[in-house]
Amino acid sequence: MNLPLYAYDSILKWSQEAFRSGYAFPRSAPSRENVLKELYKVYNMSECRPILHDIELSGGRVAQVATFSFDEMFHSLVSDPDVWNANNLLIPVDGDSPIILPNECDILGKIVSGDWYTAAFKALCTGANDFLCPVVLFIDKTHVDKFSHWTLKPVLFTLAVFNRSTRNLSSAWRPLGLVMDINRRSTAQNMQVQKVREHWINCCYYY
Repeated sequence: MNLPLYAYDSILKWSQEAFRSGYAFPRSAPSRENVLKELYKVYNMSECRPILHDIELSGGRVAQVATFSFDEMFHSLVSDPDVWNANNLLIPVDGDSPIILPNECDILGKIVSGDWYTAAFKALCTGANDFLCPVVLFIDKTHVDKFSHWTLKPVLFTLAVFNRSTRNLSSAWRPLGLVMDINRRSTAQNMQVQKVREHWINCCYYY
């Protein structure tokens, strides 16, 4: 399991403290899979799990992409009281005041203060409680192994109705997908690619 040498003592200390605090370890503990299923139900996150898709690229190459439900991620974001509150938003959320047009409210700024937002707001928001919520996307490569050979490109989003200080918080972002490295290959695949490359080089040199 590649655990450090101090893991044994740490696990025993943790279990002793848990026992002294009144926790009774069951004789037959549930499996990890069953625990995760129960947690999904308790926290209403059954639909938040990623789904893997194989996407065919030009040239016949296939890339694997993990996607998350936008509806569930959006609901998670606006249901988080630490993020979705009056101190973090550029729109009134007291429940009584109607949404005010951007050019009539001096607390709005940045993305939601442009002419395009005002025009779209007037065209689309016809009800008293309607408001236009632009989505801000971000994608960047991140390394996931010790030697930086394996990478992922997380696709994240937040909402432009958050103020700048809130958008700078990681808790104000939710994932939409994970683009895996399409150049990732096994050793056997790399050898095959090298053989093909050498074959074409020799052919070009010959002709």
